[in-house]
Amino acid sequence: MSEDGAKSQAERKVLTPEEFLDKLKSALSKNGDFPASAKIVTELRMLTSDPATTASKISEVILREPSLGVRVLHLVNSSYYKRLKPISTITQAIVQVGMKPLAEMCAGLVLLQRFVPEARQNSAFASCLRKSIVTSLLASSLASQQLNTASKTLATRNAESGFLAGTMAEMGVLLMAFYFPQVYESALKRAEQKKQDIAQSIKQIVGFSPAQLSSEVISTLNLPQYYADIAGKAQEILDSPSASMAARQSDLGELAKCLGAAMSISDAISSATDSTELVARIRKIQILTGLNPEFVMNSLKDLNQGVAEHCASLDLKLPALPEALETISLDSAASAHGTSGAHPAAADKVMLAQNQEVFDNYIDDIEIAINRGEPTANILTSVMEACAYCLGFDRVLLLLANKARTTLVGRMMLGSVPGVDPAKIQRPLGAAAGPDAPDNSAFIEARVVFAGESIFPDGSPVVAIPVGYGKRAVGVVYADRSSKPQSFLAPQEQAALVLLADLLDRSLQKAAKSS
Repeated sequence: MSEDGAKSQAERKVLTPEEFLDKLKSALSKNGDFPASAKIVTELRMLTSDPATTASKISEVILREPSLGVRVLHLVNSSYYKRLKPISTITQAIVQVGMKPLAEMCAGLVLLQRFVPEARQNSAFASCLRKSIVTSLLASSLASQQLNTASKTLATRNAESGFLAGTMAEMGVLLMAFYFPQVYESALKRAEQKKQDIAQSIKQIVGFSPAQLSSEVISTLNLPQYYADIAGKAQEILDSPSASMAARQSDLGELAKCLGAAMSISDAISSATDSTELVARIRKIQILTGLNPEFVMNSLKDLNQGVAEHCASLDLKLPALPEALETISLDSAASAHGTSGAHPAAADKVMLAQNQEVFDNYIDDIEIAINRGEPTANILTSVMEACAYCLGFDRVLLLLANKARTTLVGRMMLGSVPGVDPAKIQRPLGAAAGPDAPDNSAFIEARVVFAGESIFPDGSPVVAIPVGYGKRAVGVVYADRSSKPQSFLAPQEQAALVLLADLLDRSLQKAAKSS
């Protein structure tokens, strides 16, 4: 047998899935750096889960880690957070950014900075670390847009949860490349030769997907299982459209959709040769996850700057991102989805932007009413009015579930449809409902639905807002437009509608506690 043949046979034996995991776990247990980093991550998460934790306690943990405080201040003063005034202390950063978001940012930095010395010396590993940062930034940006961006506080929280989820999801591949660089380089070559994603090559070589590797690493380092669950669900979404539909039923699933999209696009960025490949990937992501392509484009638009700022915070120079990112555009992404011309949101002013002050007044009044314990019926009326008068819906219909929860029955409507009595409208729930019934999806899946078959003729776009989530659900507010039909709602409008749904659920929660 030739020397090359013997080497190939030896490599195949080393890369048996069970043996590979044993070697990876053994390397982790012998290296004190990563278990030490994991303890800091776990400690920060436990502290932020305790309502009694003070800002000074979080500051103490951050400042205990060499150079971490400087890196954190660099990031919070970057354009990523768009601060009007500079933040000069960690305590000030905690107050302004938020305890949990800042802790999660620190956790991500603690894990990444351990890889910096190797990335400075090794171009292949530097590309691997860059991919991890790209995944984290994309997951952060997508999460902040997808998950209730009507609230700035929630948007920041979701952005940081997305960033750390992205870091954790890439941790398995990073550690594989760190301890076994020859395996990672083999995966790179295989991806190039077969013209496939690096993730697919890794699974073919070691027998595990990147998400599975990360799950094993998370378990070995005693990191929170939460991140393994998100990474696993994200992989399910990429593997199966039915898993994507099921994921829409929870916030964990929504974050997993954003993470799955980030992982897939990050793979494409690593291997794409032109913008056409990236546009094709965005189309696939839209099909698998249901994410708005505009969210993806917004995330890509600021990616170069985001990578540069994170590299600066780590005192690290990484390979430049491909030029294909510079030529991809929102119009080309819209074209990939079978639409032509400019994006609808770019063609007209968003309705919410024209009535933002009035909408904010509605939100303030609703929050006051909830705090006073006013009946949910009053809150419902205000929500319907906000949909009609601030968001420009021509018909807004309230549907309440019957006692058996088998049917939604019309109760009242703002706007009118000739010949239609809202009290006589009955809509089936569950298996009896059509697959495109937005009201059924909103009620059963406990989420705001922005697509589906209109209840009334020629309604577009449509929205269905659950009145209460899960077991608290009592009905649905349905709305559509007929005077200015368009294909879908702008992100600002979607965020406003999610906020209204959250307020309805809060009202029902408060009523349940007081009864």
